[in-house]
Amino acid sequence: MSGKTKILATLVIFATLASCRTIETKPWGECPDVDGFGLEADAVAWFDWSGWPDMITAIDEHHCLMSGATGYKWAKLRPGRHIVEYSNYVHDFGHVTGRIDMVLAAGHRYAFGFNTCYWCMPRRYAVWVADQSSGQVVWGRQPDWPGWFL
Repeated sequence: MSGKTKILATLVIFATLASCRTIETKPWGECPDVDGFGLEADAVAWFDWSGWPDMITAIDEHHCLMSGATGYKWAKLRPGRHIVEYSNYVHDFGHVTGRIDMVLAAGHRYAFGFNTCYWCMPRRYAVWVADQSSGQVVWGRQPDWPGWFL
């Protein structure tokens, strides 16, 4: 190989590697495999779990957690009943897993909430879904322990 060919080959390799660096490997954003994907905003219910992007594993049996423990953070769902599965291992706390069975309304935005109480004896956790449109908790219970320690 001549010197110019080596330089050209090196540039091609570096250009290829540089372009790979810009590929998004974490699909943070909308979970595309659920029933409201692609519908207009006022025709769907928005379910947001961006505070815990690795915790929602499935919605209506459609996986929203990708390999490598990277997940989506929100989904558009048709109004009606939905089953949301969550799972996470919280350091020094243990494995937290469960299912949320709830009915969602069109045009509303819902937020998934999770909190742990390390100083409670025994240790406790809270899981809830709040309707951001009305401020009401529609599933579960927000923490009832004092938040001053956080």
